[in-house]
Amino acid sequence: MPDLTRGYRFWLLRRLCMLVPACTGAGLLIVHQLNQITTGNPLLWIHFACLSLAFLLLLFTGWLAGRCVACYLSHKNQVSFRKRRTRMELAQAGLMGMVCLALLPALSLLPATFQDLSRTLPTRLMEVSRLLKVTPEKVSVQKKPVSKPKTITLRPVSIQVNPAPPVPVQKTTPTPPKPLAVETQPAYVYSFQEEEQKADHWTFDSPPRMDRLGVPNPMRPFEWMLPEINVKFLALNNTSGMISGKNKTRTDLEDDLDMESAGFQIDLDLPVSRDDSILFLYQPVGLSAAQNLTDAADGELDDFLLWQRLGVFFAHRFVGYTSESVLDFSLMIGVVGDSLLTTAQGGVADEVIRLSPYLGMEVGLWQQGPAGILLNFSHTFPTNITGAAARVTQLSALFRIDFAQAWSLHMGYFGIRGRFQDFSGKMTWQGSDEEMEVFLHGPTFGIDLRF
Repeated sequence: MPDLTRGYRFWLLRRLCMLVPACTGAGLLIVHQLNQITTGNPLLWIHFACLSLAFLLLLFTGWLAGRCVACYLSHKNQVSFRKRRTRMELAQAGLMGMVCLALLPALSLLPATFQDLSRTLPTRLMEVSRLLKVTPEKVSVQKKPVSKPKTITLRPVSIQVNPAPPVPVQKTTPTPPKPLAVETQPAYVYSFQEEEQKADHWTFDSPPRMDRLGVPNPMRPFEWMLPEINVKFLALNNTSGMISGKNKTRTDLEDDLDMESAGFQIDLDLPVSRDDSILFLYQPVGLSAAQNLTDAADGELDDFLLWQRLGVFFAHRFVGYTSESVLDFSLMIGVVGDSLLTTAQGGVADEVIRLSPYLGMEVGLWQQGPAGILLNFSHTFPTNITGAAARVTQLSALFRIDFAQAWSLHMGYFGIRGRFQDFSGKMTWQGSDEEMEVFLHGPTFGIDLRF
């Protein structure tokens, strides 16, 4: 008889892995909008609207998460048809959480769009008023009639004037004038076409240079990188590998099972200096099997495998990462914990967390503009610290465009390969009972937010 408690636990985790990030993001958005309102931002109405929508998303995702937790806690005391009805009502809770999570970046960027419009609108209005300027009409002034002057006759008066003595005059030699150097310049004629060229930057022969956004200026040595949150949605439609349990039965994921996998990845980059950062990683990937992993299944809950990764890294940027750089290179070292959770019976995978050292690198290729290509490679080395080990290799190629100082979009291809082994004890490589190897790859897209 399968363990229903274990099945409900994974049913709950499948939904909370989407609802909890959405609820947390809504709370952070509420705090951000309150900060903008209290600091005296001129566009209070748009910030208040975003605050209201974020509050509604927080209530909605919190209500869904509460219902999921209540369904898990009360499944032992409820009748089967009520449990089935509750699960049917909450079947799309994870999808709703993903939609709410996707709406949060749009709500955070909406006030910036209105701010840009408020800055450029007065200038545009001034240009329109200048083009439509009407010369004032001449005002006619009525002239008052001028009266004719009156003639006044005066009596003749005799005045005796004594001549003044002559003044001696000294003869001076005139000095020749010095020549003045006058620099002549051609006359400057102002035309309306030149004013249009100044207003429109794209009428020049050589267009202005577009630098990268969201990175420090090389001429400012005290400027750091901005804190950044990267969110990637993984559509891993290609799955291959094998699973071997304790009963020595081997299952091929590609032939025997039709696996549908998807997930997302959240990276938090917190700079501690101009070239150093602390990174945090959370990456859940779900694999849902259309067929059963074992024969003992009651059909009430589908078989599901959840692969979660949580890591902490230290990154150092060796080359680039400025507004004028064309090549970026950085290295990352840290620790990653891999966890496998499954509803399948028969000991398919152990739920112990596998701790492994991490080594990664990033290479960026940029041109004269805010678009570039990012190549990421990482690998974890297996260490049997907790009685299980994991060897994971991850590779991605992304095309990124910096639309503004605060956000960017990226899309590309993502691939990850993992091998998991369970041993009879800790710090030993003997007695491998269970083994799983899986390879997932597919397209990915996401958004980068800087604050």
